Amino acid sequence: MLVQGKLKVAIAAGAVMAAIAFPGLSHAQAPAAKPAAKSAPAQKAAPPSGDPIIFGIDEDATGPGSVIARMSVRAMRLAVDHINETGGILGRPVKIITENDESDATKTPAVTRKLLEQGANVLFFATAGSSIIQAKPIVKEAKVISFGTYTITAAVTAPPDNEYVFSMGNANADVTTLLCQGWEAAKVKRIAVFGDGSATVDTILKGFLPALGKCVEVVTTERAPVDANDVTAQITRIRNAKPDAMLTIANGGQFEVLVQQTARRLMPKVLRFSTASLGNQPDAWKLASPSGLEGLIFTGSATLSNPLTKQLDAALRAKHKDFVAVAAFDAWSWDAVMMAKAAIEKAGGVSDKEKLLAALTSISGFKSSFGQPGFTLSFSPTKHVASDGLCGMNFSVFGKDNKPSPQLWKTYQPKC
Repeated sequence: MLVQGKLKVAIAAGAVMAAIAFPGLSHAQAPAAKPAAKSAPAQKAAPPSGDPIIFGIDEDATGPGSVIARMSVRAMRLAVDHINETGGILGRPVKIITENDESDATKTPAVTRKLLEQGANVLFFATAGSSIIQAKPIVKEAKVISFGTYTITAAVTAPPDNEYVFSMGNANADVTTLLCQGWEAAKVKRIAVFGDGSATVDTILKGFLPALGKCVEVVTTERAPVDANDVTAQITRIRNAKPDAMLTIANGGQFEVLVQQTARRLMPKVLRFSTASLGNQPDAWKLASPSGLEGLIFTGSATLSNPLTKQLDAALRAKHKDFVAVAAFDAWSWDAVMMAKAAIEKAGGVSDKEKLLAALTSISGFKSSFGQPGFTLSFSPTKHVASDGLCGMNFSVFGKDNKPSPQLWKTYQPKC
């Protein structure tokens, strides 16, 4: 039996099939179950049948967030494959349809309508928070539950028009709280902020800068285009401002590799911090020169000390030969699909949209695939961010091999 939080949603007798197709996931998000009697071996789950339940995904496949979006969609596809291999949802198969808004907020409304016109019963936005905000009125009018799979933008789930919109990872307020706690422990009082020039970072900075200003002095803020190939001038100005630490807020990828390498070269004694971007993009680490990322501290959400994170890591490795390491975007996206599944099963289907919303907003104690061991997720009519507190995050640090060290940052971790 697979139990999802307090909902106790069973995928009846699917453990054998799940273990074959998805190593490590036969008991994912479940407490230890009583062993079955030896005389009663598990039965293979019946293949799902009937009309599919349609999961519509708005994926930034070619825009500034495409690296993150690909990770998110990869995990969602794995989750849907797992569901279909273990009997579907209420015996029905799940079908994925996708469209691409390129994280362009002017395109998101049309993309959202197109997914709805194709029959999407649930929406997943693997795109920028600024784009999701433009979809909110459409989602509300359609009464279709939707998930921002990797956004941390607080405005996504805040009023107005937020009734059917949810997100997974800790939002901006939690991230800034954790940063301030870490900086206090490290005796950091002066910081510089470096952001890429994307609309996504525009939105994030509007919330971050006032919050950070309450705990440290922001001595300077620098920006550069996402496709910049030299940030020496910006890092030099930051160095001249004499900060104790530099915080990078970006979409990650080649841009942030460039920023971190330049900062390490020009400011070797200045602490470097990053939000949930480059640290959660394993495919981008190889872009760095030897030891180029060493010492970078980032707000992570994935730790293999969480058994469910470890199981997801194993499943992704089995499915993708080029897989490097599990990251927050994988786990947030997997859990979004599984929470949607739990809500649909509790509601008895997808036809009654208000009942489905009520089912989703009653989920609590849902065992999370990210965060520290035992971390849980929940929704309510007034809580649309799944994470239950700061223990959905940690401070991780890169080692000489340009990979996060197994040992978390020793200076500070949230108390769980």
